[in-house]
Amino acid sequence: MVVNEQFTQTPVTKLAPTEAWRLLSAERPFVLDVRPLDFTTNQSYIKGAIHCPLVDLIDRINELPKNRPLLICDWTMKQSPLAAIYLQSKGYNVLGVVKGGMERWLHENFPSEARMLP
Repeated sequence: MVVNEQFTQTPVTKLAPTEAWRLLSAERPFVLDVRPLDFTTNQSYIKGAIHCPLVDLIDRINELPKNRPLLICDWTMKQSPLAAIYLQSKGYNVLGVVKGGMERWLHENFPSEARMLP
């Protein structure tokens, strides 16, 4: 992934948790969580989210469905915008990133599931 000026100026839709929750029901997106593998602050995820650390995204891109819209999340929205821009550049339909990440999602009391990572 090459991050240049054009890359960083690509717009990314930021969805408040309320809007992301609505889209989860209406659009049934593929939910991608791009937190690092060693992230231990909190291991709560949007139910059904697939965890793929941002650093592994290029190698695992073929695991993502091109026929479903994507909703991307991380902990505090530091990595999800880069993932969204990259995936958009590869032709994926990215609905947006969860504004404020899982930290805000949990603060606003949206449902989650806890996982133990290897």
